[in-house]
Amino acid sequence: MDIQEKKCSRCEQVKQLSEFAPRKEGRLGRMSQCHECCREAIRLYRIKNPYTPKPKRAKKSEAELKAISKQYSKAHYERNKKRKNELAKLWKQANPEKLADYNHVRRARKYKVAYERIDALVVANRDNWICQICFEPIDSSLTYPNQLYRSVDHIIPLSKGGTHVYENVQIAHLRCNTIKATN
Repeated sequence: MDIQEKKCSRCEQVKQLSEFAPRKEGRLGRMSQCHECCREAIRLYRIKNPYTPKPKRAKKSEAELKAISKQYSKAHYERNKKRKNELAKLWKQANPEKLADYNHVRRARKYKVAYERIDALVVANRDNWICQICFEPIDSSLTYPNQLYRSVDHIIPLSKGGTHVYENVQIAHLRCNTIKATN
């Protein structure tokens, strides 16, 4: 049975299917109202609900935007300060060698001396895992903060104008390096 006509739910007139807009969910795959009734419903809706454009916001100057951004950043920092500090503490505990390397580079920049990234294992292998201060062997299986753990020692300290390059570093026990620093 091929249905060619349908009754409009608004004007209640029986019309050809072509007078109804297609719709997947509708009965017979068509809208319940005919084209004319749909147009009339839209016209009445627009009269009842006229379009009013939203007012345009005034553009802010670059200084105002910078101030807003700074205020937001400060508030974000205050909200997340405790969590940020906890994460930083965990990272420092998990990465003592990266932290030491960061501090060496930071201090070299502070003293305005030449520096390069130093790999403690390269220095340890170069010095045959022998402490260059007490000349005792360094156990490679130890981990930080064991006092016999390896550390990078500056032959000429950064504070006295020494550089942070392979020629000016040697391997030492953490304890030996700490004692040397206090003398």
